[in-house]
This record gives sequence, C-alpha cells and structure tokens, in this order.
Amino acid sequence: MGYDGQIEIVASPQEYNYRNKVRLFVNDEGLGYKERESNKICPVTHCEIANNLINNAILYINEFIKNNNLQNSIDSIVIRCEGQNALINFFVKRKDICNYQGIYLVLGENWGIYETYKNKMYHKLGINKLETDDFNLKLEYGVNTFHQVNPYVERMLYKKVIESVTTKSVVNCYSGAGLLSVFLAKAGKNVEAIELGEDEHSEAERLKDKNNIKNLKNYQGDCQIVLPKLDCKDKTIIVDPPRNGISKEVISFLNECGARKIIYISCNSASLVRDIAILRNYKIVKVYLFDMFARTGEYECLCLLSPIND
Repeated sequence: MGYDGQIEIVASPQEYNYRNKVRLFVNDEGLGYKERESNKICPVTHCEIANNLINNAILYINEFIKNNNLQNSIDSIVIRCEGQNALINFFVKRKDICNYQGIYLVLGENWGIYETYKNKMYHKLGINKLETDDFNLKLEYGVNTFHQVNPYVERMLYKKVIESVTTKSVVNCYSGAGLLSVFLAKAGKNVEAIELGEDEHSEAERLKDKNNIKNLKNYQGDCQIVLPKLDCKDKTIIVDPPRNGISKEVISFLNECGARKIIYISCNSASLVRDIAILRNYKIVKVYLFDMFARTGEYECLCLLSPIND
C-alpha cells in the first residue's frame, strides 16, 4: 500500500558523542571498526559519535591489548555506558586470557569488566550493571542486551509510540529487554510482550519486578509461535524486529488477526518497505523518521498502520 502523506523528521538533539554502545574489533593494530560490507578492520583511536566516556577509554584499552600481547586472543569488545558508569565485555578466543586488574585500575571503579568465551559471559571485576532513572522508572542495563544507542532520540521515539497507542491493550513483539513494554504499562496499558532471547527476557522480567508492574506479561519465545496463541483483535500490535524484518508467518497472522492498529519500528527501510507491501489488509497513516544514528546515513523509522477499510 502506497503512502502519499507527509513524512515527519525528528532530529537528534545531539549530533556528536551521543552513542552509548560500540563494538570494536581487534587486529595487530589494535581496536577498530569493520568497514561496511567487509571484514577489513579500520583502526580507531577516537569516534566522533561515541560517548566521551567510551572515547576516553579506547586509548587505555589499546595499550592494555598491546602491552599484554592480546591481539590474537581477543576477537572484539563491546562497551556500553550510562551516565558516568560503563561496562566492557571482552570476546575472547580462549578463557582467562589475562588478569584484568591493570585495565580496571586505569579505567576506574565506575567500570565493570566482563569476559565472554564460547557464548558464555563471566563477570571479572567492578560493577556488574548500569542503572538509571527514566520515565519515572528504575532501569537496569547489561553490557550486551539490546537498547537504542541514542538515548536522546530513544526517549522521543518511545514517547511518540506511547502517544500513538489508543487502545487499552497492546502486544509488543520483539520486545527486547522490556523497556518499551514497561513504559507502556506505566502509561496504563495492558501489555503482552514477546522476546526470543533468554537473556533479554530475563532482563525484562527483572525490570518488571523492580518497578512493581502488574499489567505486563512477558513471553519468552519466537513471535511466529507465540503471537498466534494470543487474542489480538482490536488491540495495538507493536513490531520492532531485527534488521531482516518480520517472517512471512508473522505477517500472515497480522493480516488476519483483526488488530486495531499496527506500529512498525524499523532501522532497515528495505525490510520495512518489503513487509508493509505484504501487509495487504493495512494502510499507512503516518510515517516518522527519527535521527537515531546522527551523522550517519541510517535512521529509525516509525510507521503507524490501520485497517485498510478504516
């Protein structure tokens, strides 16, 4: 279904030093990003869009890797920060590669260090989670769990989603660590949330309990299996899938489920356009582009859809 309406663009309040999470890869030269559609690593000593807490740490981490001859022992690292606190996760090729005490002393007690070997993560030193207050909620973050990388735009995006939900009941698909689900529940909606990842589901349950949320049910499982078991008639369905979009099975269900509204959040316009074209029983009523990834060519898209006969 085509869309001839106006597209509203929502700018990022901060164009530089906003990104609160990065993944850097390791080679003989140290840390770097992979070039687009390539395994070639481009060395990085400073990233213009990364939070300054991350930038300040890159130099020390590079020195730590080189001084301990870890170039062939570490595949990559993930750094995530919140306020003045940060977590770092070393993805290693063999377990217990070294003593992390030196880098911990340099980074400071507001850091936490993890090591991941063969998909199992071990806490090594320092803090073990990130905490903040937002939307009048107590929030906790892990180092690997998915959250939007631009906290300034994230707040605006979720506020617009909440404003766009006019039904009492909501089904939140691909719900991640449960942040949007809790925001919706706090706004008085009855929420059912579906997430495949076990770690994300566990974090969503902790978030729910920490904020004493009663009107939220978190399901752990594949959307194409869990969603058809739910009654979605006259409800709002939110989908925020990975970059490859929604499966044909989920789209088939959405077309026939009788939802009052579908809200599609996407960071990949190609899969978004593909999926909406197959949602033949729904039409686009509003499109927003959020500058989630400021100073890059990427953006977050929010599409509001209603039944075609409305």
